[in-house]
Amino acid sequence: MKIYNLDYNLNLFLSILWQYDNAKKLKAIFQKQQNFYDINVKKFLQDWFDNVFNLQTASSFGLSVWGKILDIERPTYQDSEGNIINYNDNQYRLLLKSVVIIYNMPKTLESINDYLDFMFSHLGDNYVIDLNNMEIKYVLSFFPTSEELVVLYNPKFLPKPAGVKLELIVLNDEETFGFNDSEMQPFNQGTFLYKV
Repeated sequence: MKIYNLDYNLNLFLSILWQYDNAKKLKAIFQKQQNFYDINVKKFLQDWFDNVFNLQTASSFGLSVWGKILDIERPTYQDSEGNIINYNDNQYRLLLKSVVIIYNMPKTLESINDYLDFMFSHLGDNYVIDLNNMEIKYVLSFFPTSEELVVLYNPKFLPKPAGVKLELIVLNDEETFGFNDSEMQPFNQGTFLYKV
Protein backbone atom coordinates (compact mmCIF):
# COMPACT_ATOMS: atom_id res chain seq x y z
CA MET A 1 0.00 0.00 0.00
CA LYS A 2 1.76 3.17 -1.17
CA ILE A 3 1.11 6.37 0.75
CA TYR A 4 2.26 9.52 -0.99
CA ASN A 5 3.90 12.38 0.83
CA LEU A 6 1.63 15.25 0.00
CA ASP A 7 2.86 18.83 0.04
CA TYR A 8 0.24 21.24 1.36
CA ASN A 9 2.30 24.37 0.74
CA LEU A 10 0.61 26.89 -1.51
CA ASN A 11 1.99 30.16 -2.81
CA LEU A 12 -0.93 32.31 -3.97
CA PHE A 13 1.42 35.00 -5.23
CA LEU A 14 2.41 32.75 -8.13
CA SER A 15 -1.06 33.33 -9.59
CA ILE A 16 -0.60 37.11 -9.87
CA LEU A 17 0.03 38.18 -13.45
CA TRP A 18 3.27 40.08 -14.03
CA GLN A 19 1.44 43.30 -14.93
CA TYR A 20 0.02 43.49 -11.37
CA ASP A 21 3.39 43.17 -9.61
CA ASN A 22 3.10 46.73 -8.27
CA ALA A 23 -0.59 46.53 -7.21
CA LYS A 24 -0.23 46.97 -3.44
CA LYS A 25 -3.94 46.53 -2.58
CA LEU A 26 -4.21 43.34 -4.62
CA LYS A 27 -1.06 41.98 -2.97
CA ALA A 28 -2.48 42.84 0.48
CA ILE A 29 -5.63 40.82 -0.32
CA PHE A 30 -3.47 37.91 -1.50
CA GLN A 31 -1.35 38.15 1.66
CA LYS A 32 -4.48 37.87 3.86
CA GLN A 33 -5.62 34.85 1.87
CA GLN A 34 -2.13 33.32 2.10
CA ASN A 35 -2.06 33.85 5.89
CA PHE A 36 -5.50 32.26 6.27
CA TYR A 37 -4.42 29.28 4.20
CA ASP A 38 -1.14 28.84 6.10
CA ILE A 39 -2.81 29.01 9.52
CA ASN A 40 -6.05 27.10 8.92
CA VAL A 41 -6.33 25.16 5.68
CA LYS A 42 -2.84 23.66 5.64
CA LYS A 43 -3.20 22.24 9.18
CA PHE A 44 -6.72 20.98 8.42
CA LEU A 45 -5.53 19.11 5.32
CA GLN A 46 -2.57 17.57 7.15
CA ASP A 47 -4.78 16.51 10.08
CA TRP A 48 -7.39 15.10 7.70
CA PHE A 49 -4.75 13.10 5.83
CA ASP A 50 -3.20 11.73 9.05
CA ASN A 51 -6.44 11.04 10.96
CA VAL A 52 -8.80 9.92 8.18
CA PHE A 53 -7.28 9.25 4.77
CA ASN A 54 -4.13 7.32 5.76
CA LEU A 55 -5.32 3.93 7.02
CA GLN A 56 -1.95 3.35 8.72
CA THR A 57 -2.39 6.38 11.03
CA ALA A 58 -6.17 6.91 11.06
CA SER A 59 -7.79 7.77 14.37
CA SER A 60 -10.84 5.96 15.71
CA PHE A 61 -13.04 8.40 13.76
CA GLY A 62 -11.01 7.80 10.58
CA LEU A 63 -11.33 4.05 10.99
CA SER A 64 -15.11 4.49 11.31
CA VAL A 65 -15.09 6.44 8.02
CA TRP A 66 -13.13 3.63 6.36
CA GLY A 67 -15.59 1.15 7.84
CA LYS A 68 -18.52 3.03 6.28
CA ILE A 69 -16.76 3.16 2.90
CA LEU A 70 -15.96 -0.57 2.98
CA ASP A 71 -19.30 -1.47 4.57
CA ILE A 72 -17.65 -3.15 7.56
CA GLU A 73 -18.97 -2.23 10.97
CA ARG A 74 -16.59 -2.55 13.92
CA PRO A 75 -16.91 -6.25 14.78
CA THR A 76 -17.42 -7.66 18.26
CA TYR A 77 -16.24 -10.85 19.90
CA GLN A 78 -16.81 -12.70 23.13
CA ASP A 79 -13.94 -12.95 25.63
CA SER A 80 -13.20 -15.91 27.90
CA GLU A 81 -15.55 -14.53 30.56
CA GLY A 82 -18.45 -14.18 28.13
CA ASN A 83 -18.24 -10.37 27.80
CA ILE A 84 -18.99 -8.84 24.40
CA ILE A 85 -16.04 -6.65 23.33
CA ASN A 86 -15.65 -4.38 20.29
CA TYR A 87 -12.51 -4.65 18.15
CA ASN A 88 -10.01 -2.07 19.38
CA ASP A 89 -8.45 0.37 16.90
CA ASN A 90 -5.47 -1.88 16.09
CA GLN A 91 -7.67 -4.90 15.41
CA TYR A 92 -10.10 -2.86 13.30
CA ARG A 93 -7.22 -1.25 11.37
CA LEU A 94 -5.74 -4.70 10.62
CA LEU A 95 -9.12 -5.96 9.39
CA LEU A 96 -9.74 -2.87 7.23
CA LYS A 97 -6.25 -3.04 5.69
CA SER A 98 -6.81 -6.67 4.82
CA VAL A 99 -10.21 -5.98 3.24
CA VAL A 100 -8.78 -3.15 1.09
CA ILE A 101 -6.08 -5.50 -0.19
CA ILE A 102 -8.41 -8.49 -0.66
CA TYR A 103 -10.89 -6.41 -2.69
CA ASN A 104 -8.11 -5.60 -5.17
CA MET A 105 -6.29 -8.92 -5.49
CA PRO A 106 -6.83 -12.11 -7.46
CA LYS A 107 -7.34 -15.14 -5.20
CA THR A 108 -4.34 -17.12 -6.47
CA LEU A 109 -1.77 -18.84 -4.25
CA GLU A 110 0.91 -16.39 -5.36
CA SER A 111 -1.17 -13.31 -4.51
CA ILE A 112 -2.33 -14.84 -1.20
CA ASN A 113 1.30 -15.50 -0.27
CA ASP A 114 2.13 -11.89 -1.22
CA TYR A 115 -0.76 -10.79 1.01
CA LEU A 116 0.61 -12.80 3.95
CA ASP A 117 4.06 -11.40 3.33
CA PHE A 118 2.70 -7.84 3.38
CA MET A 119 0.59 -8.35 6.49
CA PHE A 120 2.98 -10.43 8.59
CA SER A 121 6.49 -10.28 7.09
CA HIS A 122 7.78 -8.70 10.30
CA LEU A 123 6.63 -11.82 12.20
CA GLY A 124 8.39 -14.54 10.21
CA ASP A 125 7.72 -16.76 7.21
CA ASN A 126 4.02 -17.33 6.65
CA TYR A 127 2.52 -19.08 3.65
CA VAL A 128 -0.45 -20.86 2.17
CA ILE A 129 -0.44 -24.42 0.79
CA ASP A 130 -2.75 -25.87 -1.88
CA LEU A 131 -3.89 -29.33 -0.69
CA ASN A 132 -5.23 -30.12 -4.21
CA ASN A 133 -8.66 -31.17 -2.97
CA MET A 134 -10.42 -27.80 -2.98
CA GLU A 135 -8.69 -26.94 0.30
CA ILE A 136 -5.91 -24.57 1.23
CA LYS A 137 -3.96 -24.40 4.46
CA TYR A 138 -2.57 -21.23 6.01
CA VAL A 139 0.62 -21.80 8.00
CA LEU A 140 1.71 -19.03 10.35
CA SER A 141 5.17 -19.27 11.87
CA PHE A 142 4.37 -16.94 14.75
CA PHE A 143 2.03 -17.31 17.67
CA PRO A 144 -0.52 -14.47 17.36
CA THR A 145 -1.45 -12.30 20.28
CA SER A 146 -5.00 -12.62 21.55
CA GLU A 147 -5.84 -9.42 19.62
CA GLU A 148 -4.39 -10.80 16.36
CA LEU A 149 -6.06 -14.18 16.90
CA VAL A 150 -9.49 -12.53 17.07
CA VAL A 151 -8.84 -10.82 13.71
CA LEU A 152 -7.38 -14.00 12.15
CA TYR A 153 -10.58 -15.90 12.83
CA ASN A 154 -12.71 -13.18 11.25
CA PRO A 155 -14.08 -14.68 8.00
CA LYS A 156 -13.19 -11.51 6.03
CA PHE A 157 -9.50 -11.56 6.99
CA LEU A 158 -8.02 -14.60 5.22
CA PRO A 159 -8.58 -14.58 1.46
CA LYS A 160 -9.49 -17.75 -0.39
CA PRO A 161 -10.73 -18.69 -3.84
CA ALA A 162 -14.48 -19.21 -4.13
CA GLY A 163 -15.65 -22.66 -3.12
CA VAL A 164 -12.38 -23.56 -1.40
CA LYS A 165 -12.19 -24.64 2.23
CA LEU A 166 -9.43 -23.15 4.34
CA GLU A 167 -7.63 -24.27 7.45
CA LEU A 168 -5.39 -22.20 9.71
CA ILE A 169 -2.36 -23.69 11.45
CA VAL A 170 -0.26 -21.71 13.89
CA LEU A 171 3.24 -23.00 14.61
CA ASN A 172 4.00 -22.23 18.23
CA ASP A 173 7.79 -22.27 18.65
CA GLU A 174 7.51 -23.11 22.33
CA GLU A 175 5.58 -26.34 21.71
CA THR A 176 6.66 -27.46 18.22
CA PHE A 177 9.53 -29.87 17.59
CA GLY A 178 12.56 -28.43 15.86
CA PHE A 179 16.30 -28.90 15.44
CA ASN A 180 19.02 -27.46 17.66
CA ASP A 181 19.37 -23.64 17.49
CA SER A 182 15.94 -23.30 15.84
CA GLU A 183 14.46 -21.98 19.11
CA MET A 184 11.94 -24.85 18.96
CA GLN A 185 11.73 -27.82 21.33
CA PRO A 186 14.22 -30.74 21.18
CA PHE A 187 13.44 -34.49 21.34
CA ASN A 188 11.13 -35.58 24.18
CA GLN A 189 10.04 -31.97 24.75
CA GLY A 190 8.10 -30.70 21.74
CA THR A 191 5.24 -32.18 19.76
CA PHE A 192 5.25 -33.02 16.06
CA LEU A 193 2.83 -31.01 13.98
CA TYR A 194 0.36 -33.33 12.34
CA LYS A 195 -3.22 -33.42 11.16
CA VAL A 196 -5.55 -36.22 12.21
